[in-house]
Amino acid sequence: MEPAVASLIGAAIGALAGLLGGVLTGRRQAELEKEKWLQAREDDIKKDTRLALAELTRKMAAVTQAMLWFTAKAVNTPDKLTQEDILDYDKEVQRLLPDILGSLMVISALNKKLQDEMQVLVQRIYEVDFLLAQASKDFDASPESTAEAIGKVSSNVSRLQDELLNSISGIIGGAAPHARGSL
Repeated sequence: MEPAVASLIGAAIGALAGLLGGVLTGRRQAELEKEKWLQAREDDIKKDTRLALAELTRKMAAVTQAMLWFTAKAVNTPDKLTQEDILDYDKEVQRLLPDILGSLMVISALNKKLQDEMQVLVQRIYEVDFLLAQASKDFDASPESTAEAIGKVSSNVSRLQDELLNSISGIIGGAAPHARGSL
């Protein structure tokens, strides 16, 4: 084989090796970039989920606190319970419940398993609010028996507060695994 042909073949092999190396390096770099992007996206979802859970938790705590104050007045000073107290409680709950549902929908978009867990707690809030509404409905006819009926719901409110605290601390503490990883 002539030296010029051998040099040309060597140069062609070297060029082909360089091209192949460039293609393989480019492909690996693209894979690494995709992995970094996927990890960043997963991190963003976890962060957004934590923020949405914190927002929902604050709203759930606020509505529970409104329930506690309302029932405490009925238990501790039933003679001072007024129609205005009932209306104030109702107004506060009507303000918070749509926000709670909105926050739950955000969580649903981020993490279905977490949404399922939180849905149970939101449903409990609605159940206790319904009991308070039922207990409050006859205030005009009988303020004393209404205060007594509201007072009887106070144990449900205390249990609700305990359920929220225990469930949410378990979720935040990582006791419950979630669909897209832990919080």
